[in-house]
Amino acid sequence: MNNFYNILPIIINVIALIIIVRTGAIALMLTGINSEKAHFQALSAFTGTGFTTNESERAVNNKIRRRIIAFLIIFGNGGLITLFVTATTTFSLSNKDFVFEKAIYLAVGIALLYFLMKFSPLKNKLDSIIAYFIEKNSWFEDDATINEKLHIGDGCIVKRIIVKENSKFIGKTVFQVNQELIKRVIMGIERYEKWIALPQDDTVLALHDIIVVYGKAK
Repeated sequence: MNNFYNILPIIINVIALIIIVRTGAIALMLTGINSEKAHFQALSAFTGTGFTTNESERAVNNKIRRRIIAFLIIFGNGGLITLFVTATTTFSLSNKDFVFEKAIYLAVGIALLYFLMKFSPLKNKLDSIIAYFIEKNSWFEDDATINEKLHIGDGCIVKRIIVKENSKFIGKTVFQVNQELIKRVIMGIERYEKWIALPQDDTVLALHDIIVVYGKAK
């Protein structure tokens, strides 16, 4: 049991690093970045690796996101160094006969943390707590682009369809066309110089209309 207590500082350090990365990811999400990209950017900034993608350029071009990225880089450098020093000190001062036992305890502890954060309700609870405290800061704002808000590129598209002669859409209502557009809906209609946003279901499509459709790419 003493060996477990000896590696406890390492486990606590790992927990702190997990919370820092998760805080950064949630903060980025609150600025409009989707969950998957926010987690990747937070982890990249924290570890100082892989932060050269197009999404990273979008992140650093925003004042609030720059603050978050800077926070992650600073705490990442300090946190990883602290973790390294703590781990090397713990194992270097250990009796050689117990090094393997401590390594087993450490591996089990990290595996348990991974399981709790990946598969248990603890992750959602932690995310809720972090989001609550972050949202209390008035300097957070949604700076997402239209593409980010509509998840363009994440399996969704916006498409313009011109209603030409002999089109099957001529004379049909918006409701009827939406039934034919699998997993897509009409967002608006360009009719000459007029824009009809969110047209009524009984709106009838006419020749030369341009319908703007949103939905799944496939």
